[in-house]
Amino acid sequence: MSIDFNQQNFEIEKEITTIVVNSNSNSNSNSNSNSSSNSNSTTSYSRIRIFSINLFVRPPGIKNNSDDFKDERIQELLQISTNYEVILLQEMFTSFSNRKTKLLNKLFSLGFIYQFEGPNASVFSGTLIDSGLLIVSRVPIVANEKKVYSQGTGVDKIVAKGILYTCLKLTKPQTLTQTNNQDNEFYLHLFTSHMQASYTQNLNKPEGNRYNDACRAQQFREAREFIEHYANDGYPAILVGDLNVDSRIHSTNTNQEHSQDYLDMVRILTPQNFKTRDLLFEQLNEHPITVGDVIKTADGSQISRETQLTGVQDQCLCKSLDYIFIFEKIGTLKNNVIYENARVEPYFFNDSTKKYTQLSDHYGVAVDISIC
Repeated sequence: MSIDFNQQNFEIEKEITTIVVNSNSNSNSNSNSNSSSNSNSTTSYSRIRIFSINLFVRPPGIKNNSDDFKDERIQELLQISTNYEVILLQEMFTSFSNRKTKLLNKLFSLGFIYQFEGPNASVFSGTLIDSGLLIVSRVPIVANEKKVYSQGTGVDKIVAKGILYTCLKLTKPQTLTQTNNQDNEFYLHLFTSHMQASYTQNLNKPEGNRYNDACRAQQFREAREFIEHYANDGYPAILVGDLNVDSRIHSTNTNQEHSQDYLDMVRILTPQNFKTRDLLFEQLNEHPITVGDVIKTADGSQISRETQLTGVQDQCLCKSLDYIFIFEKIGTLKNNVIYENARVEPYFFNDSTKKYTQLSDHYGVAVDISIC
């Protein structure tokens, strides 16, 4: 089945610019006016560090405990932003708050002059809360698209969940450059998404999630069509984000490496004539815990590593929900790319004056990418 990307119900909006990319013409206006004078606008990159995290900055009034420390954790993100060239966020919501606008302005001043926001809430789609998706980059963004998924269920039904796309322009190292300037250019298709969540936490009764699972499977199909449409030129496609599928095996009575839900996800997501690589599993030789982590005590028992942000229902579940997928087109891949140091970035804080101990209820994931 093919998708007609001109259909109104897909709510795709497109903008192409060489300086600042932003989904709202009125937001971040200060950044737009200063973009041409920013020295980073002429910087070329052959090696970049990418970081993705579900930042858990929900709309005002929504919290698990007494305080989610949203503003304080946004400041922590700004502090660590110097470690990366590209940052992709999920659950950085803008509905009923100006937090995202403030964050974009501050990130712009730190050199992230290319910015693209995810879909907003819309009465036409029946949503009250925006997608929470955001991509900011020091690397030039030369094309971008976004799409709202057609289905959502439960609480997620009122959220404009979707997928965000940017095309990054990199430059090959000087020793490899050709006389033709076009030969120096290399492109990465970069996607981020936040999929339908599962709201039944009983791992022994997975049938309780059948409606969530069916909805998420449809979102995977739409994401696959979207990725295939924009990444069909042989340049690598990268999908990162909180995909809300647990890849870990929680039973001790099996030798399986992957959960069945994970295998189904990869099967549905993989476009025709593409090969899918899970960089975290490939380089860590395991599906790492990204939410609901534990600490083992001296007596061998386990306690939740984080309790201020993580809901009680998610504590000690040791799930792997966050991914770095590479989609490589078979036969036409421009494969002069090296992916190194795929990793989990927890960002723990041991400062006793802080009432939160990590950046989010999720761990971040990161990878270093070099053009060779």
